[in-house]
Amino acid sequence: MDPVELSETVEDIIHDARSRVGPGSIGERQYDVEPDVQHFEVTDLKYLFTYAEEELLDLINYAVMMVIRIRRLAQRLEDEDSANNPDRSA
Repeated sequence: MDPVELSETVEDIIHDARSRVGPGSIGERQYDVEPDVQHFEVTDLKYLFTYAEEELLDLINYAVMMVIRIRRLAQRLEDEDSANNPDRSA
């Protein structure tokens, strides 16, 4: 992947993130209080901090889940490579 491809991938992911909070999105249905007011702008700070902390904890859990899957996939690929190339050392 060259820098242009990386940049385009970042743009695609940002587009996906924006689509989750834009017009007609799940985010609009969950967070829109009034046409020009989002829930986080008017909610109680204690609730907002609790919500943010919970979301960050979920993010950590998702990251750990991804690490587990990546390690399993890497091990499977290594096992397959070893089976297909028995003379190649790891």
